[in-house]
Amino acid sequence: MKSITKRLGVAAGLVALGVVLASVYQAGGMALLAGQPTVVVTVNLSNVLSKLNQRGDSIKQLKKMVDDTAIEDDKQTAELKKMEADLKDLAEGPAKMDLQDKFALANLKHQAWRRFMDGKIDIEASLQLQDVYRSIKSTVSQMATSAKYDLVAVDDSQGDLSTSSDSRMPQEAQVLQQIAGRRLLYANPAIDITDDLIVRMNNDYRAGVNKNAAGGNDNNNGAGAAGKPADPNPAKPGPAAKPKSP
Repeated sequence: MKSITKRLGVAAGLVALGVVLASVYQAGGMALLAGQPTVVVTVNLSNVLSKLNQRGDSIKQLKKMVDDTAIEDDKQTAELKKMEADLKDLAEGPAKMDLQDKFALANLKHQAWRRFMDGKIDIEASLQLQDVYRSIKSTVSQMATSAKYDLVAVDDSQGDLSTSSDSRMPQEAQVLQQIAGRRLLYANPAIDITDDLIVRMNNDYRAGVNKNAAGGNDNNNGAGAAGKPADPNPAKPGPAAKPKSP
C-alpha cells in the first residue's frame, strides 16, 4: 500500500513539474517575441498594376474583345440601316409590312446582343482584375515569408486630393470621401518594396508564359500559380520602430 502511494506521489510531482516547465517556456517565448521589432513594408498598388506584364496582357485581351465587338456592332448596324433604307423605298403593302417585322426583330436582337456583350466585357474585366489581385497577394505572401515581413501595407499616402465639378456630389463631400478612404498619411520610401514586387511577379509570369508556350501543363498566372518563384530573396526589408506587443 505504501509503495502504491509513493508511486502516485512521484507521478503527481512529475506532472506538476511538467506544468511549471511548460509555463516557463511559454513565458520565455513570449518575452523573446516581445523584444523583436515589427518588420513593416509598403507597396504602391497603383504602380504595381500599371507595370505588371500580367495586367498588360489582360488589358490587351480585353481590348481585342472590345474591338471585335465594335466591328460586329458596326456590321449589324449597317445591316439595320440598309433594311431601314429599303423600307423607305417600298410602297405600302404586304412586302413592306413583312420587312417592317423583320427590321423590328433584327433591331431587338441587336439591342439584346449589345447588352449581352457589354455585360460579358464587364465580367471579363472583373475576372481579370481579380486574377491579378490574387497573384499580387500570393507573391506578397511568398516574399513576406521569405524576408520575414510582419506587415505589408498598401501605401495610399501619395497623390493629391482632387475634385470634379462634373460630379453631382458636392466638392467638399468628394474631398471627405477621399480622406476617409485613405489609410496611410506617411510611409518612409526606404521600406517600399513595390519595385521588388513588380520584378518578382514579371519574372514569375514570364516563366509561366514560356513554360506554357513550350507545352507545359502548369497554369502559371504570375504569383498565384504552382510554379516556384524566380527569386526568393527580395532586395530590401524595412524594419519599423514599433515593437510587437506581448
